[in-house]
Amino acid sequence: AAIAAAIGIHVRQGDHIVMPPAIYGCTYSHVVNWLPRFGITHTLANFQSEGALRAAIRPETRVVYFETPTNPTMELIDLEMVARVVAEVNATRPADQRVVSIVDNTFASPFGQRPLTHGIDFVVHSLTKHIGGFGTNMGGVVIGPRRAETDLLLYRKDFGGSIAPDTAWHVSVYGLPTLPHRLEVQQRNAALVADYLAEHPAVAQVWYPGRADFPQRALAERQMRDYDGNFAPGSMLFFSLRGSLQ
Repeated sequence: AAIAAAIGIHVRQGDHIVMPPAIYGCTYSHVVNWLPRFGITHTLANFQSEGALRAAIRPETRVVYFETPTNPTMELIDLEMVARVVAEVNATRPADQRVVSIVDNTFASPFGQRPLTHGIDFVVHSLTKHIGGFGTNMGGVVIGPRRAETDLLLYRKDFGGSIAPDTAWHVSVYGLPTLPHRLEVQQRNAALVADYLAEHPAVAQVWYPGRADFPQRALAERQMRDYDGNFAPGSMLFFSLRGSLQ
């Protein structure tokens, strides 16, 4: 719901979205399978290349959407690069044609990464994962400028929100007091699991931002930081197995 709302308040028939091909499956389906039925097109672009991202943005582009880390491959995308590209595009556009950047920050959590401080316009999170923490809720949250509040509330009224907010809020924020402690412990556990898998003979490769051999380690150290400025590689990892599918 949060992803659909963050995108939905910014697009209409004839508009265009730029997004990487590796992304949460339901987001991919929403943008690739459903939105074209309403006249909203998309381009799947390589967000590892600043030039490729610039080339994918058209006059009708209104949203640049991505995740970092990406679900499930743990690929990182440079938040400040995306923010810079979008800002430079908007510098030559009238206000009603500006592009907004939206990032799904679920894997990193607000404890481990805060994209707004890197220049991103909107952030979405799954409340069901790190923020809720205990598997007691399903929901999402959109974080952005105050100017979007009315549109977001109207979108929720028309398209979602089957449970009254005054009934749902306490379940959704139940895990917030323990978020830092849970993430610190989960990061330590993830590092142990990643190291174990890296030494396992059946494992070909492990992608975990906390490992020294992570391909984008420098970028991870730059943008994945906790509230105290400590490196926060998160609790998610990805690995591949040796051998064939058989």
